[in-house]
Amino acid sequence: MRAPRPTYPEALEIAWLKRAMKWTGAEEPETACDQLMSAVRELSNRFTTEREPGFGHYGASARLLAAYGLFFFPQTYVRARLVLTECLRHGVRPGVERSAHLRCIDLGAGTGAAGLAVVDALRAAGQRGRVHWVAVERAGAAVRLAGELGRECHPRGRLTIEPVIADARTWEPTEPADLVIAAFSLNELFERAPEEELVQWTYRSLRWLRPGGWLVLIEPATRPCALRLERLRDRLATREDCSILAPCPHRSPCPILALGNPNVWCHDVRRWSPPQSLRWINRRLHRDIQHLRWSFLALRKTSPEPEPAQCPVPLAEGRLVGPVEDRAGRIRSHLCAADGSMRVCEILTRNLTKERRRELSRWLERGSRVRFLDPTTVGNGRILRGRDVEVLFTFEP
Repeated sequence: MRAPRPTYPEALEIAWLKRAMKWTGAEEPETACDQLMSAVRELSNRFTTEREPGFGHYGASARLLAAYGLFFFPQTYVRARLVLTECLRHGVRPGVERSAHLRCIDLGAGTGAAGLAVVDALRAAGQRGRVHWVAVERAGAAVRLAGELGRECHPRGRLTIEPVIADARTWEPTEPADLVIAAFSLNELFERAPEEELVQWTYRSLRWLRPGGWLVLIEPATRPCALRLERLRDRLATREDCSILAPCPHRSPCPILALGNPNVWCHDVRRWSPPQSLRWINRRLHRDIQHLRWSFLALRKTSPEPEPAQCPVPLAEGRLVGPVEDRAGRIRSHLCAADGSMRVCEILTRNLTKERRRELSRWLERGSRVRFLDPTTVGNGRILRGRDVEVLFTFEP
């Protein structure tokens, strides 16, 4: 399956540019972006090298909010769309039928990037019923802005918005949901908390779901965030009340976590087309804005179907979990296989036409699902090799 690569909506781009011009006093969008470069640099430092609990409460500053909206909001929105599109590839959605109304709880909603991504992803997948979006966020200015953006970009009444100013760690819903999402908020909510608190919070979030509902957790691609999700994933994989939608192709213990290599952790890297405002801001920042990175875990509330004992587990099928390198006569990466193993995988390009080699270089990314054709193992089983691959899921170039 080759899914269309999600793009950032023009309506959101315009909405944030209008606010940036208002808050900076600039008369032109490009001028507003130029004036916000230093604010983007300040925010980036707050999120990384000068990180404080709560990220220094940037939502209290109109200048920093505008910088966030033009630089970070589009990246969060598209990363969430990419994750949700992958989950929807299974042909199931977090609801009984397309016409049903869906209830989505967005924990740590911020200014609403992930919540709006949920709405748009469901619409693109054919969801016809109304979506009720519960945006839970302790920063009142941010959640009010999320509501404004939702009403501006979905004016036809098929989206209802319920802003909730509350702490997402302790808040409890009054009715069950079809989808619960926490995007780039766990690293803030549980930054200094014992890991068991995150585990118990996740169990509680699963209980909020109706049968067939989804719990989607998206985090930065940093090693600490990714490893925390991998450990959480191993706890959840043993439960009977949920199954793993993505990224894992199996329920066995995480082979990357078992490897214990400090240079290897599970995260995706995908190409995208940044909006014009983000490119303007980046002219002097020189950040890599052509690639999006994240780690994630998506679960479905349902008992998994047991594997028939007579069915062999496909060794040569799984997810690419390393950089895709095309050099020295081979395309090489790492495969998290459906049998629970992880190994180096490669295609010797001497077997491919130039056109096929170019095609694979364009289509394959870290996170693509593949099946190796005519697989063999070499190097005492450490390397999986095939004459070509069938692409089971990836995004169009």
